[in-house]
Amino acid sequence: PVLALALGDWDASEFRPVQDWLARHCQLHTAHALADGLAFLKRPSRLPRIVVLAQNRPGQCAPSFLQALQAADPLAPLLGLLGPWCEGETRNGHPWPGLWRVPWHDFIPRLTPELPRLRLGLPLSWGAWRFGNEEEFSPHALADPRPAPPQLQLDPVLVVAHPAVADGILAACKSLGRPAIALRDPHALAGGSFSAGVVDCPRSLPDASPALQVVRRLCSQQPVLALVGFPRPEDAPLARSLNLRLIAKPFHLDHFLAQLSSLPIGD
Repeated sequence: PVLALALGDWDASEFRPVQDWLARHCQLHTAHALADGLAFLKRPSRLPRIVVLAQNRPGQCAPSFLQALQAADPLAPLLGLLGPWCEGETRNGHPWPGLWRVPWHDFIPRLTPELPRLRLGLPLSWGAWRFGNEEEFSPHALADPRPAPPQLQLDPVLVVAHPAVADGILAACKSLGRPAIALRDPHALAGGSFSAGVVDCPRSLPDASPALQVVRRLCSQQPVLALVGFPRPEDAPLARSLNLRLIAKPFHLDHFLAQLSSLPIGD
C-alpha cells in the first residue's frame, strides 16, 4: 500500500471524491496542522508515501509551508490539489514552486494509472524525484512498469476542433499509434465506428454541448475527452451525463498523452 498524507483545506465539496479515492487506494492520514504533517513524515516507514496539499483559493499556503514539507521527505511526491479558483495560477506566472499541480477534476484520472508506480516506490511517470542521481533519472527508471498493450487494429479517434487545434491532437494520436480523423463540425458526419472522442470547447462546456452530444452518440459508450478552459463545479453534472473526462486548458502534453493512451480501444 501507499501512505497518503492529506494536508490543507479539504472542506470544498469538489475535493470529496479525491478524499474518498485516497481512502480506498491508500492508507490515508489527515493532518489538520503543518506540525502534525511534519511529524507524520518524520516517522520511519518502509512504505512509499505521497503528500496531497489541498488549496481551494490562491494564497492559502505560504512558500515556507511547502519548503518544510519538501525538506521532511524529499522522495515523497508532493501534489497540489487545486480547487476551481486556483486554475488561473497557470496564467499569472506565480504557481506553487516545487510540486506537481493537479486540478480537482483531474486528480483521480491522473493518479489512477500511477498507482502501480507509487506502490513500487517509483517516481511518478510525469517526472523524476526532486533529488536523484543519473540512474534514477534514466529512461529505464521512469519507464511504465505495466506491460505494453498488444498492437491491435483500432477504430479511429474522432477529433472535433478548430484546424489549428486539431493538428496538434492528430499528432498526439499518431505518436501513440492511434488512427484519428478531425472534423470542425461533427453534424456533417452521418455515422461511423470510433474508439474514442476528443472535443475542444473554445468557450465553455455548456456552449459545446450540441457538438458533445453528437460525438457521444457517434462514440457510443466510449469516454470522450473535453478540452475546457476553467472547468467549474457546475460542469460536473453535464460531464457525468455525457461520460466526459475534463482536461483544463492550457494542459501539459504529457498529461494529454496519458489521458489519450488510457482511453479504451473499443470493442
